[in-house]
Amino acid sequence: MRKSIVVCMLIAMLASLAPQPHGKTAAASSGSAPKQETRALIVYSLAQKEDIHQVRILDMLAGHFSRNSTVISDEEIASVSGEAYTHLFYYGLQQKELPGELIRFVEEFKGPAMLINENVRQFPGRYGFVTRNNSVLTSAVTTTSSGELTVLPEERLATEVQVGPDAEILMSGTTAQGEVPLLARKGSSYYLASASLFNPMGYLLGETLFSFFGQEGSRQPTLYLRLEDIHPKSEHKKVMEIAKYLKSKNIPYMLSVIPVYTNPETQKEIHLEDSPKLVKALRYAQDNGGSIVLHGYRHQYRSSETGEGFEYWDAEYDHPITQPASEQSYSRDHFDTEEAYEAYLKEGQAFEERYVKETLEKGVQELIDLKLYPLAFEAPHYAMSSTGYATVASHFSTYVGQLQLSDLTWTSNYAPLYESYPSYLKGMRLLPETIGYVENGDQNGVAAMMKKASIYEHYTDSYIAGFYHPYLGFDLLESLIGEMQMIKNAKWLDLKNMDNEVSVSNISIRSSGGLIQVEVDGQLIAEDEDTNYVQQGFPYAAILVAVLITVFIIRRRRAAQA
Repeated sequence: MRKSIVVCMLIAMLASLAPQPHGKTAAASSGSAPKQETRALIVYSLAQKEDIHQVRILDMLAGHFSRNSTVISDEEIASVSGEAYTHLFYYGLQQKELPGELIRFVEEFKGPAMLINENVRQFPGRYGFVTRNNSVLTSAVTTTSSGELTVLPEERLATEVQVGPDAEILMSGTTAQGEVPLLARKGSSYYLASASLFNPMGYLLGETLFSFFGQEGSRQPTLYLRLEDIHPKSEHKKVMEIAKYLKSKNIPYMLSVIPVYTNPETQKEIHLEDSPKLVKALRYAQDNGGSIVLHGYRHQYRSSETGEGFEYWDAEYDHPITQPASEQSYSRDHFDTEEAYEAYLKEGQAFEERYVKETLEKGVQELIDLKLYPLAFEAPHYAMSSTGYATVASHFSTYVGQLQLSDLTWTSNYAPLYESYPSYLKGMRLLPETIGYVENGDQNGVAAMMKKASIYEHYTDSYIAGFYHPYLGFDLLESLIGEMQMIKNAKWLDLKNMDNEVSVSNISIRSSGGLIQVEVDGQLIAEDEDTNYVQQGFPYAAILVAVLITVFIIRRRRAAQA
């Protein structure tokens, strides 16, 4: 009997010591129907192509609550079923006669619905409590629940509306004629009279969405700091000095690493392995609170300098990468029609996919060869097309920074105040950068970042996140960290503690609970003894000890019986 107990205990011990699989686990059956996953549907009507920027912002805001949203045009409404979604948005950026099927869809939708801007008159059943008048300019927004006034950076176009007495006004706008309702609700039907979601309107709407989705958040801000643009010619002493300081403060952080530096004059490449002292500093950082983020492969395209140039966007012609840097690219002006230009860009998508995939594979491979393990990705200058994001999503589960809002231009970027899963990131999680960075020579840079932080810390689930270039030296960094540490009730984000997955070619990297698991060709890699965050796989030493104990107990029992 005792032998059976020992064997059972050993089996339990070994099961607990074995590496646990990553990903979702099956929920235990409770005998009741599972709760429907929160899933948002966003339907839009556009007046012009640039209006897609507003839709992408809404997608990011909704992505905090819905990890599997769908975004479609009004003409595509027949392709979806209302039963598949728990929440509905209709964003009217164009006055038009809507398809009858869309009107029926909205009127009959059983969950919460939010209508934004135009075409409210076409939904007299659900939105009969809203009477639309003329367009007005708003200069400020007042949140009813708190009474807080937010001044807009410029006057914004809105719709002057009247709402019924049984409607609740959640936000009002200040106009030359006085206050007008800006966001109102009746039951589960919401109406927003603003045409633009550019901040601060996006942040204000984002706060309201907690009520819309029936979710509660936290008033504990999340802090993160990225050390930016670290490449093979970065000064290793400055990186090491900052890493030691952050270790002394017990502050986790990220390091955005570029594996290759390209000389803009000679085009000679210097790889990270050519800078052993910098590699040593990066490994020290990784061992002591730092997490590596792949920040492109070269951070340049054509003849620009690494760290200054783009890599995943043709900034000269302001369109996606469509061909090798050595070949001629063309702008819209080279084509007689918009259709011909669109065909040219579409033809280049296959090259773009290969180009992005190749740089990701090379970047990850070169980093793990140096025992540096990237857990997330950040596009240089936050510039990347939707094709690029989709390609990255096939290899990374986490993106840090801000997102380009369309394939039309790189100049419009956005990030919500909270973590998000926008639909056009194809399943990637966005960890937003919200407070900017210190520019070279700007002695007021830290103050500007903290001015934003003083506002954002009062938002629910907010991220107070920025980046810093190590070449600026230690003093400004120390000032920035000191200010961030003074934010009350805040917590620092440790990327290693989050569930992250990276998969390229024959390499797989996973992190969870402070541990990193790295596989090459299906085999867990071995790591130095003094590295305590790399999961070693099945603990053979523990198995050996358990077997020896078993043999010892059995022999003692036999000796006693003899």
